[in-house]
Amino acid sequence: MFFLQTGIALAAHAEAIRVCIAKDVSQVTISSAYAFKIVDARAQQVLDTKGHIDRSVILPVSSGLQIAGKQYPVSWVDIIPVNLDKAVIEINRRVYRGVIRIMRTTQAKLVVVNMLDMEKYLYGVLYHEISPGWPAEVIKAHAICSRTYALYVQQLNKNKDYDATADTSTQVYGGATNEKWRVNQAVDQTQGQVLTFDGKIFPSFFHATCGGHTENGAQLWNVQIKPLEGKRCFYCAGSPHFRWRLFLTYAQMRKILKKGRIRAADVFSLRIKEKNLSGRAVFLELVDAKEKQLISGKDFRALVGPNR
Repeated sequence: MFFLQTGIALAAHAEAIRVCIAKDVSQVTISSAYAFKIVDARAQQVLDTKGHIDRSVILPVSSGLQIAGKQYPVSWVDIIPVNLDKAVIEINRRVYRGVIRIMRTTQAKLVVVNMLDMEKYLYGVLYHEISPGWPAEVIKAHAICSRTYALYVQQLNKNKDYDATADTSTQVYGGATNEKWRVNQAVDQTQGQVLTFDGKIFPSFFHATCGGHTENGAQLWNVQIKPLEGKRCFYCAGSPHFRWRLFLTYAQMRKILKKGRIRAADVFSLRIKEKNLSGRAVFLELVDAKEKQLISGKDFRALVGPNR
């Protein structure tokens, strides 16, 4: 059965979720009005302590990392506020709670990960995924969905360098910069509440507009469970995104197909070959002078750009 559950091993909530907030960048800026420690993340040894830091640059250098002009001979550091409950750290002019981990890659780039309490993470998610002006019960429902999904990806990526990203690949996360009281209240009022199916957390995908029918999860993510089966929906018909059109020139289409390594020099026809129960395209057929090619609707949408 499909449950709203409050007692599912929520010790996991006490563990920090690791959110990648910058990846493969050549530098980042940092500032903090609060005291913090710079710790060797692997050896767990304190390298330095600072009372505060004005806006300064973090760079990858041959010996390791350079922070505010001082070099540290390590490839991973954790920047930990002395008062972890109240202090924040600014990275690239955006404010974050918790710990900031800086990792130097073998390509001499930086990966920046924000590690913080799950509930505080949700403070920074909901503002970007839902309107703070919506009814309180809607925001609370979304908090439960976001918490469930966050725990799912945390379990999925536990052996990787981070659990989630700060963009639409996971959930949009903006740190503490845009937190709103109504959103934080909804997170607090649903603390520990998650969705489960057969006693297990599952990927509780959500969307703004479904176009009249939610998609079966098995069509997109190879997840075949009852809560993710496609259903007809009448709730989003008033959304401006319910129906839309995108016009592409022939040259644009050729460029898109080329990006997908599809031989597109002579393509003169593109049509839907097969639809599923939700009405979405399963396969598209491309016809040129020599042959017909099939491309999945999912892959075609990814090539065009899912946000287009």
